[in-house]
Amino acid sequence: MKNLRNLFLILISLSVAACVKDTPGPGSSGVRVSVRQQALFTASGNVLYAYTKDGLAQYDATNATGLTAVKTTTVTGIIPTTLTSGSNYIYTAGAGNFNIYNTTTGTPTLSATYSDYQGCAPVAVNGNYAFITERLDSYCGSIYTQLKVVDISNPAKPVLIKAYPLSSPAGIAVDGNNLFICDKGLKYYDASNPANLVLKLTLPIASTTLAAQNGKLAAAGPDGLYQFDYSTGALVQISKLKLN
Repeated sequence: MKNLRNLFLILISLSVAACVKDTPGPGSSGVRVSVRQQALFTASGNVLYAYTKDGLAQYDATNATGLTAVKTTTVTGIIPTTLTSGSNYIYTAGAGNFNIYNTTTGTPTLSATYSDYQGCAPVAVNGNYAFITERLDSYCGSIYTQLKVVDISNPAKPVLIKAYPLSSPAGIAVDGNNLFICDKGLKYYDASNPANLVLKLTLPIASTTLAAQNGKLAAAGPDGLYQFDYSTGALVQISKLKLN
């Protein structure tokens, strides 16, 4: 029950940040609102990292009743659209860069920048691999719509493993060998071999935000909040909650 609660808290936090106000392009008469998964905070152990206007803020989350501000580290580059964490590292992704920061000293230190990244679509990290989505978007600068699998086993030298074509990615989640992407439906991949992803299933649901943890997947979209179980290798719907 605790894992399910945490999963839905993660999803709700992502959903709150999923509608992003973009600056109108030339000739535009109004504000363009794009829907995509975003996360501007992440947790690693008892430390919460959050991207703020002043930089990358750290909070001590040891006490569940309140957060204690620790420090804020200045980071360079464009405001990221994704902030995620791994063992001793945190990762930021925004238009034009995917950055890897080492956190072992207590202060995030830039290890590497993977510059062959365009767009504002989300990123997921699992073990030695980063799953980076790019979506054709003039505002974010991307001219591609694809998934890039990047080997980050050497944090100082990320290496592209393979790129896979996509249609219109909006959300992504990975848990072990299970990879999920919102891409004109909910796509479920076997990621046991990142150099040869295998599409297992596509469900015709309009999901835009995903969270996966311990065999459970939550997917949010215009028509509701879905919960699935994939612990047996099959994607089985457990529930659906209408949001309107």
